[in-house]
Order: sequence, then structure tokens, then C-alpha cells
Amino acid sequence: MMALAVLGALGAFALSEDSPAESTILPEIWVIGDSIGVGIASAMVRANMPHVSRAIISTTARQWLTVLRAPDYGSWPQGKRLVVVSLGTNDAQSVELRREFISNALAIVAELRARGHVVCWVLPPSASSLIPQPGDFDRLLEAGATPLWTRVPMADTWHPTATGYDELAAAIEHLRRNPA
Repeated sequence: MMALAVLGALGAFALSEDSPAESTILPEIWVIGDSIGVGIASAMVRANMPHVSRAIISTTARQWLTVLRAPDYGSWPQGKRLVVVSLGTNDAQSVELRREFISNALAIVAELRARGHVVCWVLPPSASSLIPQPGDFDRLLEAGATPLWTRVPMADTWHPTATGYDELAAAIEHLRRNPA
């Protein structure tokens, strides 16, 4: 069973002080997704974390699935990476996109896992509206994604504060150093 990382404003996510073997630490983090992904990448810059950001404001799971299936995706750096996916807030704003979110999310996880990547999905505050059927969340876990809930200080309905983004970045760095 995959570990579920839950972040809280009071530091409910305890980071291990253990130092993992260097061979288990993933070399860098890729961030793909929407405006929350952009914020996460900014926090990674502040924390001097090794990352490549491909996040684009206002994107959806459908759009990213198209990108990942494009022929030039194969030209991205090869090798095992921690891929942080931050998608869902824009999908929640459309009935059509909300309906297809789980199938798109599962396909994204499958595309990334097939390339050997470790996948962390940052679930938006609106996740409950995106996962309409009992068992859908379990399907995302079974597909191999580690969910990271955005239960951090929020600036607005969708976006964390700078402190919230820093907390997410710290949790993601922990996952990079201790991949499942």
C-alpha cells in the first residue's frame, strides 16, 4: 500500500531525520501541472532543490496527457525521477473535465510509471469534487501515485500561501530522498 502524505498547517507531516543511502535519492524532481505546480516550483527555487519545472498556469489533466503522449516527450531527460503532478483545480471547474479526470489521471500516472518515474500527485483542495465514485481514489493509489494533499495554509480557494508552498516543497524533498 502506498504511503499517504498529509500536510497540515501545524506540521502534521513529520520529516525523518534519518539519512537515506545516496543511491536511493532521486537526482531531481520534475514538476508538471497547473498554477499550483508553478508555485511549488518557486518554493523549490527558494529551497535550492534540484528540479525541472514544466508547470503552466491554467492547464488541465487532459492537456497534460496530450503532452506526455506527444513524440517529443521522449526527448525529455531519461532516467528515474520524482515527478510531481499538480493537476485538478482547473478540471474541477468544468463538468466535462471533472467527468474524465480520473481516467486522465490514471493515464498520466501510467505514462510516467512506464518510463520508470516515481509519481507524486499533489491533490487540490477540490479533490473531493474530482473523485466522484467510491474506489476512484484507490485506483489512483493502485496505479502507483503517492498522493500529497494540499492541507497547508491557503492564500485563496485554490492556491497555498508562500508558507504553504514551502511546506509542500519540504514534503516533496522528503519523497525525493525517500522514494517508495
